[in-house]
Amino acid sequence: KEKDSLSKTIKSLDISKKKLEADTKVTQNKIASKNLEIKELSLQIGDKAERIDSSKVVISKSLASVYQLNSSSIIESILGQKSFSELWRNSDELVTLQGSMQGRIQELEDLKVDLEENKKLTEKKKSELVMLTNDLKNQTKIIADTVKEKNSILAETKNTESNYNKLLVTKKLQKEAFEREVTSLEEALKIAIDPNS
Repeated sequence: KEKDSLSKTIKSLDISKKKLEADTKVTQNKIASKNLEIKELSLQIGDKAERIDSSKVVISKSLASVYQLNSSSIIESILGQKSFSELWRNSDELVTLQGSMQGRIQELEDLKVDLEENKKLTEKKKSELVMLTNDLKNQTKIIADTVKEKNSILAETKNTESNYNKLLVTKKLQKEAFEREVTSLEEALKIAIDPNS
């Protein structure tokens, strides 16, 4: 009974071990997927940073132009233009350009912040998956150790059963020898009591 119980326990542990190994593989695939997401997000962040830098260069040139226009006196600005309407138009265009560039920079910086938050979240999930993988590996190792221990106990139980069977055979042989001796003594006693029988 102990041997049968151990055998069933070992089978159950083997099934649990196989399930945990499968879960570990699934989790490792999820980790690989998260690594790819992190790489992609890093590339996107780098691309957005480059776009921000190039936009900053364009804006700084535009702002330099605005500064030059603003630094010249009103008389120089008026004299430098063909008409007042051209002066207003150029001034409006510079203000519009400045506003749109600042809006674009803010948009790109917001996008970069979003991407960095996504990257942090993905890295957090990746670390959770790594912890889960380690837990699964530890559980698999514990089950493997338990299976090994149960197999050892099962082998010991089988040895005990084998020793018991040998002892049983020896006792049966001794019993049969004892019964033959008793029968022989009974016959000798009968002959001693009644020699004619």
